[in-house]
Amino acid sequence: MDTLDRDLPLFPLGQVVLVPGMLLRLHIFEERYKALIGRCHVAEQPFGVLLIRSGREVGPPAEPERVGCTARILELERLPEGRMNIVAIGEQRFTLLTDPAPAEDGFLLARVRLVTREDAPSVPLTLMQAVATQLELYVNAVTSIAGAEALNDVPVLASDSVTLSFRVGAALKIRPRERQKLLETDDALDRLTRELALLGRELPRIRRDARIARAVQASPPPEAKSIGPFSLN
Repeated sequence: MDTLDRDLPLFPLGQVVLVPGMLLRLHIFEERYKALIGRCHVAEQPFGVLLIRSGREVGPPAEPERVGCTARILELERLPEGRMNIVAIGEQRFTLLTDPAPAEDGFLLARVRLVTREDAPSVPLTLMQAVATQLELYVNAVTSIAGAEALNDVPVLASDSVTLSFRVGAALKIRPRERQKLLETDDALDRLTRELALLGRELPRIRRDARIARAVQASPPPEAKSIGPFSLN
């Protein structure tokens, strides 16, 4: 595993855990985050996304988790009053080396240790195949309910264990704290083992939701009540 220490502007989020390869869409309206995104966009530099441990996204600076993921801006749409819509992609995991402190423009800044390259451990082929098969079934089930956009635009196929583990981490519709534990896991074999168990837990639930959605779509709409020839609406 290769690492690099650097200063990084931080964007804590209340319900989002970003993982490498995952797309992130944000609407930027707070002044401090307008400054952060503007600075990163001009300098073509990433910013760090962290799950909030305590506090809120708006108002006083929140206390974030210690492990997060860098985000690089892919698209930026400027809106009235300096607001912005952005699309970013997760790139590298990182760990905080110092407590976050407010920068001059109000956003948080900290010294972090980036994982620039994660070693791909020797993973049994049977585990890789089992995870890939379960992931494909899971993706098909989620897509049938909510469409491909619900999967963070993450491709299903991956050629190595590290990439596959992050593809699963991005696709799973699980609680933020559970995804945070996957992000904090340093070993891809460990990560894939946990993800196979999560896929086994989540796939029946998603399939059940898909059956319910299909049943609702197939059932005829209820007849509108009326008074004589006129609808109550």
